[in-house]
Amino acid sequence: MLRAVTSADALAAEPKRYSAYFPVVLLAFLCVIAYAPAFNNGFIADDYVIMLRTQILKSDPWYLFHVVPENFRATSYLVFGAFRALLGYDSRWLYCFTIGLHLINCLLFLKLLRRLDDRSDLPVIAAVLFAVFQAPQEAVMWLAAMNEELQAAFILSALLLWDRRRNALSVVCFSLALVSKESAAILLLMLPLWQAIRGRPLFPRAYFWFLVPAAVFSAVFLATVSQNFMLTSHAYVIGFQAPIVILKTLFRLTTPWLYILIAILLYQRSKLLRSQQVAAYAAWLAIPMFPYMFISYQHHLPSRQLYMASMVLSCLFAQLLGQISSL
Repeated sequence: MLRAVTSADALAAEPKRYSAYFPVVLLAFLCVIAYAPAFNNGFIADDYVIMLRTQILKSDPWYLFHVVPENFRATSYLVFGAFRALLGYDSRWLYCFTIGLHLINCLLFLKLLRRLDDRSDLPVIAAVLFAVFQAPQEAVMWLAAMNEELQAAFILSALLLWDRRRNALSVVCFSLALVSKESAAILLLMLPLWQAIRGRPLFPRAYFWFLVPAAVFSAVFLATVSQNFMLTSHAYVIGFQAPIVILKTLFRLTTPWLYILIAILLYQRSKLLRSQQVAAYAAWLAIPMFPYMFISYQHHLPSRQLYMASMVLSCLFAQLLGQISSL
């Protein structure tokens, strides 16, 4: 991503002229402005179900194993339960949490990109675009979908800790991601890609520690698969609809902005649009979508499931905008 997978150096030579706190203040302002309408939503649909289940969990802590795959979204139930116990049934505080969590993810995203490029403004541009990009709005504006935000927070933290060689804490964050949303297993694919970007061995010895929580997760998943209502109801089915889902989702996700930027760069005969770079972004964009592509109840992924993919797309937008500004 960013400098590691492109040759755009237009902004790299420019020193930063703003305070170190400016990106934090800017991102906080943008997150609030972009998602303030959520306060009018109140509780929606599954929010009520989760609130009810937090009451059941007080007497039956293992209840989520009877409503699989909710056992893999345990952190969401902890958040709902804590807010219900402390502040009652007031949805506004939970929306404060989801918007605040989105801000934290934007900051983690910015810190991760700065591990690749700490000289230019491209990481800030990418984080700003992600802060306001509305394609994954369900993850922020629907309380029951906060599991996507929680998963993203733990995955971003795991990647940051991994890059800093704090491997034990990284494995802990991965474990927390796995009990936030089962699709967090994608980190096992993301780590080798990150290693490739950094020019390091794809599978160092420390990588195999991640297989311990992954093995526990796999064992629980297989043991409960017959009770998993997402599978028994055929909401997800392995079949030939998967490529159609991905193509339609990509079209909806990128229209019209990506095509406008590409058209401008083609007109200006930019060298940025090379097959190797496109392939790198395609790989990063495909991984967050991979666990969801076998969806069968509609022909494109829901907004909430595009949360992490939108980060990759924001990186691509930032690169293209940076390239256009240099021409």
